[in-house]
Amino acid sequence: MPMGNSLQCTSTSKKLYVLVEPPSYNEKYVEPVHRKEEESIPYRESELEIIKTFDQTRITIAKEPVDVPASFTIIKPAGFNFSVVFYKLPDIYQTLAAFFKQSLNQGRRIPQRDAEKRYRRHSWHSGKNHVL
Repeated sequence: MPMGNSLQCTSTSKKLYVLVEPPSYNEKYVEPVHRKEEESIPYRESELEIIKTFDQTRITIAKEPVDVPASFTIIKPAGFNFSVVFYKLPDIYQTLAAFFKQSLNQGRRIPQRDAEKRYRRHSWHSGKNHVL
């Protein structure tokens, strides 16, 4: 239900955090959970899969998604922050992989080779270890 500059959702869902840090990012050695509020995610380094791309950009993705309570609010996107809703369809894992590859390559200028490699390695890509 739209409410001003946000969207309130009622659902059982999962949230997957992805951080893309350019080589010049000064806080990369601070645990993500301990960063400033607008730059933090609820994970420690040990709970993230991390790769460095050819151009030294650091990509981190949660090893496990976060279960989202029955009600949550998506704030209107600002800057580089955005939210996407994926529906539970038979091809959800292929859709997620294609979305992340395209977002990293076109939106964050991560080389195509690194974007492709990144999502082939992730455990949720195969769909075998997670129940959506």
